[in-house]
Amino acid sequence: MKKNDAILLILIIFFTLTYLLSFIRQSKKEEKRESVKSALINPKNAGEIYKIAFSSSGEEIELIKDKNSGFWFICRKGFEDIITSADKKKIENLLADLTTVRNMYKISDKISQNNSFGLTDSSAFVIRYYYQESFDELIFGNQDFSLSSRYMMSGRNTNVYEINDEIQKYLSTSIGFWAEPYLIPRAISGIKSAADIQSLSLSSGRKLEKIDQGLIELRHGGLPTEEEITNCMKSEAELTATFEVGNKVSIIMEFYKNDYENTFLVKTKCISQKSEKVLYSKISEWTYNKIKEITL
Repeated sequence: MKKNDAILLILIIFFTLTYLLSFIRQSKKEEKRESVKSALINPKNAGEIYKIAFSSSGEEIELIKDKNSGFWFICRKGFEDIITSADKKKIENLLADLTTVRNMYKISDKISQNNSFGLTDSSAFVIRYYYQESFDELIFGNQDFSLSSRYMMSGRNTNVYEINDEIQKYLSTSIGFWAEPYLIPRAISGIKSAADIQSLSLSSGRKLEKIDQGLIELRHGGLPTEEEITNCMKSEAELTATFEVGNKVSIIMEFYKNDYENTFLVKTKCISQKSEKVLYSKISEWTYNKIKEITL
């Protein structure tokens, strides 16, 4: 065997043994951890939750449940009047996961200095949920070296736990992630297909009784800023569309030219027997032109 080949073989064996030993050490470490079976949120409180706030790295959004209708809405922190419809299914999945009993491994009784948990950093992800007359917090820090687990703690004490990182898919302050994606809100209106819409009246005087399915498949581009709303409301709407739904829900949509990035602001008023909500969203010029094309 050549000298270089022998050295290469020795290095391969060395790194293979080192790799295997790391798992043995990790296995021993896990055996020493205190295992606890618990849900992150008490299932008894889940039905009482009416607001969920997500915050990380200076960004924060809130999901608010309307007491009358039971629908969820999303708004930026500090702008409670700027709301859009939230993705009901995604919120239901979040609460289901948070109330599921899971294995939690206690790592420490307190956070020491120069720790690697990431629970006190600005990048820590905080979920604050409100129920009855109280609120609690869940704080999520860094992932472990395997990227399969994450450190977390409750706002009630300093105990640090390690849990499976399935919660990763919900750690977002993005409006696009939590908002219902469709321009014509489906959750609050009950619309599932174009057949659910009885008629569409346009400000041009045109009235449609047969609605193109492509219209309700159109999606919005997120939430406008307070400044954009203020500026757009100074002008007249370019187009107004009124939808009458079979379940006695009316949707009035006003489209305003938005000078910011050639977009359009959409003010949507949803009127039902139980409530009346005003939602705001933005769409691209392409989407606006598509609406005009479909409704010609």
